[in-house]
Amino acid sequence: MPSPHMRQVLHRIFIKDRRLHPLWRASFYLSAYVLVTLVVQIAALSLYMLYSLSKGVTPLAVGQAILGGPSPTWLELVLTGLGFLVVLVLTYLFRRFLDGKDFVTLGFRRQRLLLDTAFGLALGFVLMAGIFFVEWGLGLLAVEHQVWDERAIIKAVGDVSLALLFFAIAGANEEIVFRGYVLPNLTEGMGRVAAVIVSSLVFGVFHVWNPNVSFIAIVNISLAGVVFAYAYLLSGNLWLPMALHFSWNFFQGAVFSLPVSGIVVRGLLETHPRPGADWITGGAFGPEAGLSGLVALLLAGVFLWLWSRTAVRHQGGEAHPPGEQQ
Repeated sequence: MPSPHMRQVLHRIFIKDRRLHPLWRASFYLSAYVLVTLVVQIAALSLYMLYSLSKGVTPLAVGQAILGGPSPTWLELVLTGLGFLVVLVLTYLFRRFLDGKDFVTLGFRRQRLLLDTAFGLALGFVLMAGIFFVEWGLGLLAVEHQVWDERAIIKAVGDVSLALLFFAIAGANEEIVFRGYVLPNLTEGMGRVAAVIVSSLVFGVFHVWNPNVSFIAIVNISLAGVVFAYAYLLSGNLWLPMALHFSWNFFQGAVFSLPVSGIVVRGLLETHPRPGADWITGGAFGPEAGLSGLVALLLAGVFLWLWSRTAVRHQGGEAHPPGEQQ
């Protein structure tokens, strides 16, 4: 039996306000997120392998499609959708039974939904268009041809539509995990500034397995996590960071055909970064690994601050931080 003093110490470590300490809740949530997602996606890949083998595809070809890529687009969508379903279920369960709060308090209030979403979409487009045209104008980016030079318009529209769906799900997935659940719990456990830093670093570390990753890429993605957290805290909702996250990735890959954190997406333009300028363009990883991405993220912070000042003037008050929502 532990002594009374030891019980008090353990209570302070594991319990806060009669519930499991928020730092432990965030840790268990991330662990469950990784584990359950892996199990579900491995099961889906196993079914895909069995289906392919039944159709006469060789084991080597199946293995190359899964491990070496590129995998079929429909398979990528299925895996992304399953991952999103895992996030929704896990987040609901953790929020309801460990946090003792409603799912909507993560940042799904209807207030300013349309305005914040529209601004996030516009901001992502402006930033990525700025990266593209500056790099192109400086001769750091080669534009070989447009998609319609070699593919039918219907095929191009279909590909862009699939990319839109993929990036919408992926963006919502990551924002619910890192800004919706992890950030508020870390804030409750260690304070807002430390929570933003830690959650953003974890967000960056979750990208270390992306193709062509580098130290600079992880630093910039962590900075992107800070920007998304800033958007979340300023607006008091997830709509703004989700829209910005989606718009950045969608226009980056599906429109301007720049690598999206190391992932090559066939978009409306055929673009190639010039050799020798990776420190600016990010090379094969994309803008997040270069100076262009860093400048865009800093500008995003400025635009978000200006947007928040405009919102305060029009509303006559400040947005409520997610941790203060009832």
